[in-house]
Amino acid sequence: MKQTSGIRIPEVYRTLQSGDWFYIIMEYIPGKTLQQLADQRDWGESRQKALTNSIARAMRLLMSIAVPAGQTPGPVGGGQIRHPLFKDDTSFCNYLTVDELEKHLNDAATLRDKTAPTVSLESSLCFYYSDFYASNFIFTDSGDVCIIDFDQAGFLPPSFMSFALAESHWAPGRWVKEVLKLPEHNLPAMKHIHYFFMIGGSSFGEWGEPCP
Repeated sequence: MKQTSGIRIPEVYRTLQSGDWFYIIMEYIPGKTLQQLADQRDWGESRQKALTNSIARAMRLLMSIAVPAGQTPGPVGGGQIRHPLFKDDTSFCNYLTVDELEKHLNDAATLRDKTAPTVSLESSLCFYYSDFYASNFIFTDSGDVCIIDFDQAGFLPPSFMSFALAESHWAPGRWVKEVLKLPEHNLPAMKHIHYFFMIGGSSFGEWGEPCP
């Protein structure tokens, strides 16, 4: 219980779809977003550090979530990966195994230069969260941190969490990176691959076999 104390996720009450629009009806948790707090006059280094530590603790908890049986790389239940490594934050296709994902990434890395760095992904999956926009973190008056917007989340090798933090467009991701200090051995290769995905699309380097 102590591990989860002070960390909240809004309860989802209902989901519905109308045409191309998908709606989530969820619990309202009053508070101020990290962005709103950062805009206040009393914002300073000590407060930034305290709130960053709260977010980092929440990320550790999320990363400890048990992997569902039969889970493939990506969202719960399978599907295209939503992660900033890929162009438009979306993978080209579904991957059934980590080996399949690693092969595509390394094909992309070495398509133009066979000596380019490649990734050696961890064989295990862990929960990742990759949208560190400051308004996705709400702090209640009692100091709890509430996390919203799980569009770019799911189960991937831990190196994907490292990349999401190191290459975050948003400052909170880079702040949390300095607290979590996750392994970064795959970062050089992933940055290289990310560049080619940005200019060539997330199918760049696709190994020539039909995607699952």
